Amino acid sequence: MKQQPFLYLDEDRLKTQSMNNQEILTQMVDSFLLHFPEIILLAETALQRKDGSSLARAIHKLKASIGLFSTDALHRQAERAEQIATDIHTNETLLETHLAIARAKVLVKEVEVFKEKSI
Repeated sequence: MKQQPFLYLDEDRLKTQSMNNQEILTQMVDSFLLHFPEIILLAETALQRKDGSSLARAIHKLKASIGLFSTDALHRQAERAEQIATDIHTNETLLETHLAIARAKVLVKEVEVFKEKSI
């Protein structure tokens, strides 16, 4: 079994999503790096404001991008965080959303490294 060099970035999934087309891959990575950090900020802001509705929308957007770039485990966690995000006042929601956001930040760093090494 091939060991992944990244915790969350799934290079094989990314290459499949881009149809192994270097130009599409570059566009996907550039778009991700441009927009994904903004979505993370929206999620963090909603979490700080305890705005469950906005948090659920932001996590939904994170989940969509995570599905293109990441491992199944991270995508499942984002799905779980989205499902419970509107109930902002529970410890489970706080924990799940904080973890999803923290891991999304790691994914950004991994995509940056991938871009430097592979594109």
